[in-house]
Amino acid sequence: MRSFFRNQIYLLWGVLPVLPLGVALLALETLHGNAGLLALETTPLFVGADSDLRLLSGLLVYSAVGLFHLTVCLVIGLWAIVRLLAQPRRIIARTAVVLGLSLGACVLMGYGARQEGLDGALFLTYRNICAVINAADLGSNFLPTSCTSAGVSLLAWIALLPLIAGILATGFVSALVSAGIGASESDEEGLKRTASILKDAFQANVVVLVTSAVTLSLFFKLPLSILHADATAAFSGYGSALTLFYGMIFTLTLLAIFAPARLLLLRAARSKGDDTLNASLSDVLGDKDMRQRFLSFLLALSPLLVGAASPLLEAFVGML
Repeated sequence: MRSFFRNQIYLLWGVLPVLPLGVALLALETLHGNAGLLALETTPLFVGADSDLRLLSGLLVYSAVGLFHLTVCLVIGLWAIVRLLAQPRRIIARTAVVLGLSLGACVLMGYGARQEGLDGALFLTYRNICAVINAADLGSNFLPTSCTSAGVSLLAWIALLPLIAGILATGFVSALVSAGIGASESDEEGLKRTASILKDAFQANVVVLVTSAVTLSLFFKLPLSILHADATAAFSGYGSALTLFYGMIFTLTLLAIFAPARLLLLRAARSKGDDTLNASLSDVLGDKDMRQRFLSFLLALSPLLVGAASPLLEAFVGML
C-alpha cells in the first residue's frame, strides 16, 4: 500500500498550485464578511476635466504590461509543452492527468465560491477599483455600469485575461514538475532529468508570478491617476496592501510546487547511496554554491518583493 501511494504521489501536484489561491479566497472572504469591510461607496476627490485622459493613460500602461504578461505566459506554456513532448510517453500521460486535475480543481473552487456567494475577493479587488472609477462619472463606455456587479466590459476582460493566463502557465509548469516525481523515476537518468526540469521550471514560474504581481499592482493603482493628491494616500495604501497580499500568495505558490518536489528528489537521490550522483544533482540545483542558494531564496521571494517596489509603480502612474 505504501509503495502504491509513493508511485502516485505525483497526483498531489494537481492540487498544490491551487491551495494558496484557495487560502487567498477564504482570507478575503473572511475580511469582507466578518470584519464588515464593504465595497467602497464614498465618492473620492477627482482631478477634474482631464480625468478621462488620465484614466486612459493608466489603462494604456496597464494594457501594455498585461500584454507583456500574457506573452510571457504563452511563451512559458509553449516551453513547458515542448519540454514535455521530449519525455517518455508515460511521463506525458502522467503530466496530462496532473494538469487536468489542477485546472479542474481551480474551476471547482471558482464554481463553489460562486454557489456559496463567496464574493469577498471580488469586492475587495476588482469591484472596489470599478467603484472608484465609476464614482468619477467619466462616462466611459468601456466601464461596468455598476460596481456591485462584475460587468462584462472591456475593464473586466483586461482584468480577467492576465489572471487566466497566469493560472494556466502555473498549471503547465506545475504539471511538468510532477512528471519526474515518484518512485518509478528514481533511476539515475530519471533523477538527473527531474533535477534539470525542476531548476528550469522554478525560474520560469518565477517570471510568470512576478509579471502577474506587477500586472495586478498596476491594476490596483489605476484610480490613482484620477484622484487629487490628498485623496491618493488611502487608496495608495490599499493598492499596496493588495499587492503585498497577492505577492505572498504567489510566493506560497512557488513553495507549494517546488519545495516538496525538491525534497522528494533529494531523498530519492540519497537513497541510492551514490555520492557522485548526489554531487551532480546538488550542482544542477545550485546547492553547492552559497550565492546560488541566496539567489534561489530571493527568486522565491520576488513576487512578494514586488509589493515593496510598489511606490516606484505609483510614481510611474503619477507621471501619467
